[in-house]
Amino acid sequence: MSEIRTDNAKNMDPIRVALQQDDPDLTVYACSAHWLNLSGQNLATQSVMKHIAEVQTYFRNHHKPCA
Repeated sequence: MSEIRTDNAKNMDPIRVALQQDDPDLTVYACSAHWLNLSGQNLATQSVMKHIAEVQTYFRNHHKPCA
């Protein structure tokens, strides 16, 4: 079984449909990680994003935790 993963851009919808019609055994789907990232942008509040940025900054700026 073969699979193809694309991004979630609207211009990829017809391509996924065409690939699926061309080969019914082919599994074609959009990128789940990209979809979750887009969804998370709508759900995350500023206060949550502030804490996430603080954690990322800490790990980026401290050698031992980063390693």
